Amino acid sequence: MIIMHKLIKNPQKNDPRIKALLTRLHQFYDTTLAYPCNELINNHDNLFQLVDPIIESIVSIKGVVRVLELGAGRTTYPIYLKERGFPIIYSAQDITARNKDYLLSNCDQVFIGDIEEINGNFDLIISAFVFEHISAPLEFLEDIYRLLDINGWHILFCPRYDVLGYIPPSIRHLPITLKFNTYCEILLNRISARINKTPSFLVNPDPAVFYCDWYRDADAVHLVSYYDVKKWHEDRGFQIKQLKPPSSSFRAFLQYQYLTLNAAFKKASESSRG
Repeated sequence: MIIMHKLIKNPQKNDPRIKALLTRLHQFYDTTLAYPCNELINNHDNLFQLVDPIIESIVSIKGVVRVLELGAGRTTYPIYLKERGFPIIYSAQDITARNKDYLLSNCDQVFIGDIEEINGNFDLIISAFVFEHISAPLEFLEDIYRLLDINGWHILFCPRYDVLGYIPPSIRHLPITLKFNTYCEILLNRISARINKTPSFLVNPDPAVFYCDWYRDADAVHLVSYYDVKKWHEDRGFQIKQLKPPSSSFRAFLQYQYLTLNAAFKKASESSRG
């Protein structure tokens, strides 16, 4: 009998396993002193600059850009945009109030809570290294679709775990046999998604962060696949644009080309979709 780690395919927020996962994660983030990301400045200016042409195109049409950043933490993006003189109305969302004062000092509006609680329309919705921490990816993307204005842009920067032979960080703590079997399960899901031409978003409800000292992305519960993300946006008529960060070394080239997802998706009108 082959025993595999229990992964969840296309989970919903009301799934009891997801509810239990979120409870455990919130307890971890609220109580641990070993998690370094709570107070760090989220400086991704090398990636943010790739979005400048999109911001400029929106400004040329609308005069001002309504931006929503998801999982903002202690982001530098509103500072980056204002320093470059872009006319923006900047909103930031985060699930925890830990960085609320920081966000209020740099943003026009701050939402603390789940994305489903946000209302309004935005020209650009961006997240940087957040999507891998989302426990219900499909509902998260549907909320983004709801909040995006026609011709609005969804900008996504995150790791991807679909390169052949690459073991996602959140399952690296498993015993070698169980880890191998679980990787095979992931691989079979990837193959099935392509054959059936249907996204197969996988979530790990029992990540490594609960069992060992924290290491990078040990809490990355969503095992991001570029095919899943691309297919979901294609099915809804989005235009897709790859964002290519400059590579200063071969290692950086491999990281940006195969281990991270850097893309922009433009929402089409219903008439253009038809």
